[in-house]
Amino acid sequence: MFFSAKLLFPVLAIFSVATTAFASPTVVDVAKRQSSDVVSELQSFQSTVTPLIAQLSQAAATGSNTDPALSQLTSAFTGSTSFFKSKKAGIIADVDVVVVADIGVDVVAALVVALSKFSVLNLFVGAKVDVFLSAWLSALEVLHPGIAPKIGKGLPTADLSIFVTLKLLLSAKVLAIVDVIGIINL
Repeated sequence: MFFSAKLLFPVLAIFSVATTAFASPTVVDVAKRQSSDVVSELQSFQSTVTPLIAQLSQAAATGSNTDPALSQLTSAFTGSTSFFKSKKAGIIADVDVVVVADIGVDVVAALVVALSKFSVLNLFVGAKVDVFLSAWLSALEVLHPGIAPKIGKGLPTADLSIFVTLKLLLSAKVLAIVDVIGIINL
């Protein structure tokens, strides 16, 4: 009896360690799940803001009231920024960086095109957009350092002069396109 108990305890100890090691999620699994949460949020965000940017663009082109579209855009960007700020720094997996940067380029480029539709320079709209866009980009930058410049590099060069025209300096700094803008405006 004593001999069997001596053998039984080590066997139970090994199995309990093995089940704990295999059953508990690893750090890699948690990071992948958080990274996919960020990508899902960004895809949802993009589908939310794309029609709002189209509304802003149409209102700017026709000279109608842009306040409703601008306030909805502000709310969408603020909500997305809050979501990103609630996540840990550096959680975007390397495989997801391209997807995140592509979505960021699409959103920023669409917003820049919408702003360029204003027939009269509207610095108030530009200032509002600069504040929520730079906050959103800064929140993304915390999740994966270096992602905002990747978004900036993905923007068409022809659209970059709007950053100077509308004084979107906060966003231009976050996107790391200040040097490129300086070259364009010489």
